[in-house]
Formats: sequence, C-alpha cells, structure tokens
Amino acid sequence: IFQNIEREINALMFNIHMDDSQLNVYSSKIIDLILRSAAEIESLAKELYILNSGPKTTNIKYDYDALMYLNTQWKLEDKIVLISSPNCFVTHRELQPFKQSEPKTAKPDELTYSWNNAYQNLKHDRANSLNFGSVKYLLDIAAALYILNIYYRDLTFNLEKDSNGAEFDYSLGS
Repeated sequence: IFQNIEREINALMFNIHMDDSQLNVYSSKIIDLILRSAAEIESLAKELYILNSGPKTTNIKYDYDALMYLNTQWKLEDKIVLISSPNCFVTHRELQPFKQSEPKTAKPDELTYSWNNAYQNLKHDRANSLNFGSVKYLLDIAAALYILNIYYRDLTFNLEKDSNGAEFDYSLGS
C-alpha cells in the first residue's frame, strides 16, 4: 500500500513542482493521499504495538498508546527520512515525522506530529481545514508511513563480506 501511495506522490510531482514555494499548495488529491496514509498508519501502529507486546489489549489508540509505546521501543522521534526523489526540490530534505513539533489545533499548548494534526483536522472538520491537505503534510505523513513499513517488514540483512554496507540499498525499495 505504501508503494502505491508513493507512486501517486511521484505522479503528483509532475503536476506540482514540489519546491519550497509550493509546500502550502493543497488539493483534494493531496487530502485523499493524506487520509489514506493515515488509515495505514493507524492500522500498522496498532499491529506493531500488539506484535511487540504493548501492554494494553483493548481500546488501543494508535497515537496515544501504540505510537507512544513504539517510540519507547525504537526511538521513532529520532528517525530521519531523507527525501531522495529527483522530482522534489524542497530545501529541507530530512524529515523527522515522529518528532512532536506542531501545536495541536484544538489544544495549542500541546505538541503533536505535524501529519497527525493535519489528519485530525481533515478527518473532523475538512471543510474548514483544507489547508491541512498540503504538500508539506503529505511529505510528512508519507515519511511516517515509510518508517512504520520498515519496522513492519522486520527484515534481516546478511551483509556477508560487505560488513560496511557499501552495497546496501538504503532506500529499502522506496
């Protein structure tokens, strides 16, 4: 599912010249991609929570329970995703999607993930929150989904004679 969303984002890059001046551009297509990505994040976060022995067994909230628990296990807030697409021209290419850096719309004294703020606003008040369906939030949520997919795949790599990882594909298929 991530690869399908990624393909759609790459196709979108031919319609929007994704550079710093376009980060606030929003559209119904971007909103759709953000909402689909968020649904995947909710599902993956809960599944990873259960697979990694999260303490709650019922009423698991993906953000307050699952992502917070997974952060304690894997330090998600420190993970960085590098935008490497040759069709994306933003200056800030390193994203930390699990760093809580944006004030919540409903509670400005609390911080949340930027993409989660966008998702909650679009889900609960789309008509008045269209600006949250922007390129900036799309890149942030795609980065979060990418990280969770890496953990979900749970791959082991045998580097054999390449102990420095010189031939390792750091994109992991993205």
